[in-house]
Amino acid sequence: MKSDDELTGYHEAGHAVAAVLLGIGLQYEGVTIAADAAKGYAGFTHAVTHTGMSERTLGVYALAGEAAQRVFQPRCFYGFGGFLRSGCADDYKAFARYMKVKGHGANDMSRLVRRYQRAARGFVCEHWENVERVASALLEHETLDSIEVHQLVHIDKGKMATLIEKEYRRSALCGGGGMRV
Repeated sequence: MKSDDELTGYHEAGHAVAAVLLGIGLQYEGVTIAADAAKGYAGFTHAVTHTGMSERTLGVYALAGEAAQRVFQPRCFYGFGGFLRSGCADDYKAFARYMKVKGHGANDMSRLVRRYQRAARGFVCEHWENVERVASALLEHETLDSIEVHQLVHIDKGKMATLIEKEYRRSALCGGGGMRV
């Protein structure tokens, strides 16, 4: 079994890499695995805003932490609602808020969760080297500012262009706004 710090490091790295690669990375000050005494959990030191982001971008970003944890240690979960030592409950609350803003109701949530869990896992697997790099730095330093995260995330310009093109095609097909980059 991996340590709590390792699970948290990979969880937060998943979010951080998604934030950078999905174009929402400049809206946070940093990321930490140190639990905030007031909140009792780790995370970003500044809230991410959902203004202008596509539904898919929001869904992948919100669930990238859980996806990274599952890739790092596949048997650390007991399914939706049974989160083992993770910050996923808050991620799912944020996901539900994001989807509500996009016009979805409570009846849509199970279907949307499954859809974006798959999308987030695919995203994390595609960018696993970046997730590992950020997680390792978080485990070593405990906190990274946004500049340090950006320096750790290697962006393959060709891959990024393909990612942007795919996102715009998905947005056009789904009637949503494009990805902000």
